[in-house]
Amino acid sequence: MHPEPPKPRENLTDAVVASLQTWLQGGGLPPGSRLPSEHDLAGKLGVSRPVLREALAQLKASGLVESRRGSGLYTSHDPRPPALRVSRWETGSLNEVRQIFELRGHLEAGAAELAAVRRTQADLDALGEAMALQRAAARDGAAEDLAFHFAVARAAHNDYFLRVLELISAFLATAMKPSPEREGDFLARKQAVEAEHAAVVEAIRAGDADAARTAMRAHLALAWRRIAAHAAGQGGVDRGVEGTNPSGERN
Repeated sequence: MHPEPPKPRENLTDAVVASLQTWLQGGGLPPGSRLPSEHDLAGKLGVSRPVLREALAQLKASGLVESRRGSGLYTSHDPRPPALRVSRWETGSLNEVRQIFELRGHLEAGAAELAAVRRTQADLDALGEAMALQRAAARDGAAEDLAFHFAVARAAHNDYFLRVLELISAFLATAMKPSPEREGDFLARKQAVEAEHAAVVEAIRAGDADAARTAMRAHLALAWRRIAAHAAGQGGVDRGVEGTNPSGERN
């Protein structure tokens, strides 16, 4: 028994999560079993590895699978969700989005700072691959965007940065996904995000911890402003949200 490929025009990440949940909960693998490699799973599902990684992060956040350092992913013996979990269905207001971006501003800037000090050549290669996948991404690109942030967190060599990102990954995938109203601005937005990511990578590659922290904070501040500006254009800004950035400071 294998996981079923997603159907055409389904949201890929959601479809992959649903397929893997059905497969695992239906007895596709007994508790404590090691999952197939990313290469094999992506091939069976017919999706890219960034999409698969995003789906697997959501399954880890739900408690259905667990990481074993240096060994891979395994089905959980006790598939209970962790105490901290942020669901995209629970984050309906822009004020909640702002709070998540405040968390990200501190968390991911710290990860970038450590990455600049601790990165290995393998980490730099992974960041380069993430950038290349993002440049080649189609109009969605949310999975590739999130894969870049995961690559920075891995380069920090502190498992807890990655674990927190995984816990909020379902929400991040939605917040980072361009809405239909913004698709006319797709190329400009895509180029801006790529340039911001490139600044983070350049600082990490140079081993400049302060610059890496600053570049990541700047990127997340700009990402928040794009979301808030779009919501303002749609009449959706919450009271008290306008004029703030992810650090909680007034603009």
